[in-house]
Formats: sequence, structure tokens, C-alpha cells
Amino acid sequence: MEHSSHNTQLHVATVWRNLLLVGMGLSLSVNLVLGLVVLDKRESIIVVPSPAGQTYQLGDTVNAAYLEDMGRDVALTFLNVHPGTTDYVRDAILKIAHPAFYGEFKRHFDGWLTDIKSRKLSTAFYLTTITADTQKLSVRVTGVLKSFIGKSQVDAEQVAYIIGFNNAAGRLTLSRFEEEQPQ
Repeated sequence: MEHSSHNTQLHVATVWRNLLLVGMGLSLSVNLVLGLVVLDKRESIIVVPSPAGQTYQLGDTVNAAYLEDMGRDVALTFLNVHPGTTDYVRDAILKIAHPAFYGEFKRHFDGWLTDIKSRKLSTAFYLTTITADTQKLSVRVTGVLKSFIGKSQVDAEQVAYIIGFNNAAGRLTLSRFEEEQPQ
């Protein structure tokens, strides 16, 4: 009788051990899957300029300082790029694009950014002046655009860009980004 009682206790202990091992295995598997999901997740963060003063003046007129901040952020985001940041740059610009210009921007930027990736090119924009036109909701930025392949600078040129915005219910959306041709 003692022997059968001992076998019963051993069987119960074995069953509980096996259940505990299965539970720990499931927990480990779930944690592994959740870890892979978290590692695979990509997030984009858009930093909107924080104006020091008033954003809007009377009616729908945008403060020049705020317009300059937006123009500076767009220019620096788009023009400071390398092959590893092309997807981020495209997504950041397209998130602030006015819906009517989204397709146009996407085609233009995808071509330019594909060229950057294929040539392993990096660009850096050194802003020198910025001028806001509050009536047209546009900004003119000038500066030096330097191009690099690896650590070697291959080009540096004076450039000027016109960046235009639309006022979409109190939110500025990008409607124009083009290089100004020398006169």
C-alpha cells in the first residue's frame, strides 16, 4: 500500500512539473513573439516648431516668425539627408504636405531620394537667409548645399528655395518646394 501511495504522489508531482514546464514554455514563446513585434515596429515622430510668440495675427494671417520656423524645418528636414534617412525624410515631408500636392511631392521626392540611395550620396544644407512673405504664405531660404560621397565633399553650391504653404483650417500644410533658378 505504501508503494502505491508513493507512486501516486510521484505521478501527481510529475504532472504538476510538466504543467509548470508547459506554462513556462508558453510564457517564453509569447514574450519572444512580443519582443519581435516591438523590434519590428517603426514609428515616425514629427517635431512641429514651437513658436516663441503668437502664431496667428488678425484673422488668418500667419506670424512671420512662425512661417520662418516652418520653412526652416521643412528645408533642413528635406535637404539634410543620407541613404539611411531617405525613408524618414520622404515620410516627414509627405505628412505635412497638402492633400492636393501629395502625389506631386511623392513622385518628385521618390525620384530624388532613390537617386541619393543609389549613388550613396549625402547632402547637408547650411542656411544663410530666410525671408517670409505672410501674404503669400511662402518662405524663401538661401544657403549652401554641400554634397558628399562617403567623407569626401563632391559639391558645394549656393542655392535658394521657395517653400509655400496653405492654411488648412489653422494648420500650415506644404504646397510648394522648388529651387529658385538664378536670374
